[in-house]
Amino acid sequence: MKTEDWSGTERLDVCWNFQVGHLVSDYVREIHKLKLPYMKPYSYGHLETAGHKNDSKKTMFYDKQIQCRDTKEPQEVIEQARGILRMEIRPSYKEMKKFSPKRSAVDLLKKEFFIQMAEAALKPIQFTEPIEGIPFGWLQSQPFDIYQIEKALAFKLLQSQFTETELKQLYRSGTYDNRRGLARRITFPSQTKLAPLKIDYGNLG
Repeated sequence: MKTEDWSGTERLDVCWNFQVGHLVSDYVREIHKLKLPYMKPYSYGHLETAGHKNDSKKTMFYDKQIQCRDTKEPQEVIEQARGILRMEIRPSYKEMKKFSPKRSAVDLLKKEFFIQMAEAALKPIQFTEPIEGIPFGWLQSQPFDIYQIEKALAFKLLQSQFTETELKQLYRSGTYDNRRGLARRITFPSQTKLAPLKIDYGNLG
């Protein structure tokens, strides 16, 4: 087929991978909370995918590593997907036609259309408030077992309420030293704020 015949495009996905480390789940959760004009929020699974849509278009963000596991990709690919927040945008017919009246594939598969769609999707996504509590991704990234984190959290709470002299009356000597040592080794995050999702368009081909 001649490229000029590649018209009337029915569907086009505009995609990008953001490397956000252990905060993938937290980004998905916060995106689900956002209210965007003329779009309804939706999610799949246990907030493994979150996005916004209306009758003609939709955007979604999801954990790429989970998706690779679900599709049984090779272990090497699964590891490469660690920390990736995947963005997928499905433009409306109106948006494609505005950029290319015949919805020509050779026009739509250009850097300019990608930038236009990505900017429109990312501009309203603003994270103004810190994540409440402990980010789920942080818990997953820790070398400590969950029961150790529980112990350290409980001990830190008691430390905030009572003096060392009072606490020593509640614990056996060896147990107190163990709890205090564990609490010192685990550094809990405080006021974690998600960085804006940005794309360096200068590095695009």
